[in-house]
Amino acid sequence: LCANSGGSPGSLITSTRLPAAWLAKLGARDGLDSAGPLVTAQSNTMAFSFGITSAWTQPAVSLNGSGNFATPVTSGDYTILLGGWDSVASAVVTTVATIQYLGGHAVSGPSPQPSLPQGAYFGMAAATPDTIIFAGGTNGTSVFTNVWTASWDPSTGTIGSWTAQAALPQKTISGGMATWQDTVYVVGGNSTNSYTTATNGVYYVSAVNGQIQAWTAGPPLPQQVTNPYVAAVGNWLIVAGGLTTADASLTAVYYARINADGSLGGWRPGPPLPTQGYAFGPGWNLAVTDSAMVIVG
Repeated sequence: LCANSGGSPGSLITSTRLPAAWLAKLGARDGLDSAGPLVTAQSNTMAFSFGITSAWTQPAVSLNGSGNFATPVTSGDYTILLGGWDSVASAVVTTVATIQYLGGHAVSGPSPQPSLPQGAYFGMAAATPDTIIFAGGTNGTSVFTNVWTASWDPSTGTIGSWTAQAALPQKTISGGMATWQDTVYVVGGNSTNSYTTATNGVYYVSAVNGQIQAWTAGPPLPQQVTNPYVAAVGNWLIVAGGLTTADASLTAVYYARINADGSLGGWRPGPPLPTQGYAFGPGWNLAVTDSAMVIVG
């Protein structure tokens, strides 16, 4: 314990020794998979152990092969990258590519798929068992309400041609999207590529055979939020973190029961995130399993 010297440690007041075993219980020095139950984000870096580096070729999403801000979706053994921005040409791109997990520490190179009909970045995307959905986003000038769907085969990683569907009820960039069975959920986001226009809007729709007819308004979130982490886990829709209209990042977590028809119950507050966080782009730094929502970042 030291005196406060203008915000820096001053003269020593008193000191003590802590057993190393106490500190070890708070830290994950060998990675999260071997950490104890007391580990939190505040007491250590929560680093994953045994990182693997593999040779990789950037997907050629444009003539310059420099697509940024693509939206990722994981389904089965595949991750799909949709849209993006070519920082060399200063233009949006339409390219879609799939990457297959091959087992162990191996992944495939990118496999080109049918391109989006409209270039966009920071758009929302998700997958049902047979459909890929891409919605909203921006081209740097305009923010879109467009919704596109394509058939999806998670056993082969094959995407079909894209077709236009019922538009979003409002322009949306950097919102959250998740699916439960054939139901698609859109949560939050903003309408001007600025946190100042963050919304608390929640919409859902059934994507039967890839067809989206009309969006239904669900219960609004308790607060306006853009760039949230959104996931459907079990029969619950979870919304975590994000940015407020004042550009403040959040620890707030909300969850709502998903009813049998895909509609939502009221929002409940959940345990807050250990640290503030928001998704820089839709689907970024997020992994979802049958029983867990994992945020890395």
